[in-house]
Amino acid sequence: MLTKVGKNLIRDLLCGATTGVYINKGGLGTVDTAPSESDTGLNGNSNYGVSDTIKTVTYTTADKQVTFDYNLPSTDGTAITFKEFGLNSDENILFNRQIFHDFTHNDTEEWQFTMVISIK
Repeated sequence: MLTKVGKNLIRDLLCGATTGVYINKGGLGTVDTAPSESDTGLNGNSNYGVSDTIKTVTYTTADKQVTFDYNLPSTDGTAITFKEFGLNSDENILFNRQIFHDFTHNDTEEWQFTMVISIK
């Protein structure tokens, strides 16, 4: 059984509060295949996502939890239909991938994604 301290150490590793590979990027992709533990990237291959959607994420922590926030400004990723979102590291390691109903981003919208990871 992981202790509360152990769970918070895992939380800190995920968000980069300690050294090592950590989540610091988010991106959007265009593929809607079901997520799998063997996924290595977005768009059906090993990449962050559509290039101008790759943005630095911010994070906040709570007990046994980390919340990542991603913002896509209205000027980037326009006229593209997106179907997936992922959290990545600078080392191009995909930590999390979610699919959603397809949405086309336009130049009048800013999108925000929030991903909460809880360690139970």
